Amino acid sequence: MNDVTTRVLDELNTIPGTSVRPGLSRIEDAKPFIYEFVQRYFASDYDNVAVMNNDELFGYLQTLDKQVLDFTFDTQEKQVRFTTVEDTTLNEQTLLVTDNQTQPDFETIILERDGDVIPKLVAVSLPASLDLSSFTAGGLPFHVFFHPTLGQNTASYYTAVNQTGRESLKDTIDGNYSPYGWDFLFFIILRNLSYQANTNINANNVINEWAGKGLLYQIANADKHVINIIPVLDPQKNGGDFEKPDSHLQILKEVQQFLLNRQGTVNENLLPIGKCAVSAFSSGHLCSNNLLQASGNNSFSEFYGDALQEVYMFDAPVQTNDNWVQLANAWAQKYGEEKVVRAYSQWTPTNVNLLLAKGQAPVSSKLVVNSDNPNRSFAQLGQAFFKNIISNSDWQAMHQAIPSLMLNDALSRSQF
Repeated sequence: MNDVTTRVLDELNTIPGTSVRPGLSRIEDAKPFIYEFVQRYFASDYDNVAVMNNDELFGYLQTLDKQVLDFTFDTQEKQVRFTTVEDTTLNEQTLLVTDNQTQPDFETIILERDGDVIPKLVAVSLPASLDLSSFTAGGLPFHVFFHPTLGQNTASYYTAVNQTGRESLKDTIDGNYSPYGWDFLFFIILRNLSYQANTNINANNVINEWAGKGLLYQIANADKHVINIIPVLDPQKNGGDFEKPDSHLQILKEVQQFLLNRQGTVNENLLPIGKCAVSAFSSGHLCSNNLLQASGNNSFSEFYGDALQEVYMFDAPVQTNDNWVQLANAWAQKYGEEKVVRAYSQWTPTNVNLLLAKGQAPVSSKLVVNSDNPNRSFAQLGQAFFKNIISNSDWQAMHQAIPSLMLNDALSRSQF
């Protein structure tokens, strides 16, 4: 594995839609980051920057002594809305939201895998609170997040097959869309790790839009010391090796080896990893479902039994959610009651009873904990829950909000 973080940041900061990278523009997508950056570091320039056209803005950015789009600038302390629970002693728990100041302290490294492999890039976010010197024998903890498959989004994003001027989205070195194209790096890595400025609470005490998933904010707020992993999915083959238990485990071992070797614990052998959680959002469950399919095969017990400890579902599409419940339940039934299965959705799976005890049923706006096993739960999160949280509680807005809020809940309950 090779550290390509510098290349990725150079690509991100050469924003499409300027004279340097003419064609389809992404300036509007980058502006929330740019304006927040200027307000924080160059406040006296802000009024002038706010009225600049795109070329003037890009020219201004080139005069600065630091890059605007980074994996650390947005991990600053600011007020963000997080989930909490009214009473954790109940089986039917009322989910609430509260404002909290959280400052994630992570180092994000982008690793490129060797050879002709899928996925090629893996985003690794290492919390400063995790003392690697304590893991010389392995055992590092991981959370793997499957973002949505690219699917219909390739019409306007990523490869933007229906858009004029889409060549501006190609990477500036090899001229390819994937995996170094601007959209892959911005929408898959940066936006999932951080919250944009307009995710903050507005004057009406509601949120207009969940712009970004804030994974690092949620991990920090849950006070868990876990390494976050985002595989950058392929437009055609999705998660590739991350969808197979043996190669998934191999990649995590290689990431662990890279991190340990980098800090001075040189070991040529791949060591066992610690606990692992796997979550997915939306169509990303196609990847997690594929990963769980072989849990009945004892040949993969090192992954399913020893490493994989928790699985989380964040608003899987209808029918895909049924498959996820079935596969997650089968895995948990085989490997024991301590395995954790948590689902958060606006759509109730038809087989949700597999997650709950006999006589229990989903309750609107509540997280129902299995009364026989607290490691299983289901939260039904529809308009009744979101009506006072986001200004537009249509299905898509709720869909985007669920992973932006509920990783915090899942990790707060976790065994990490």
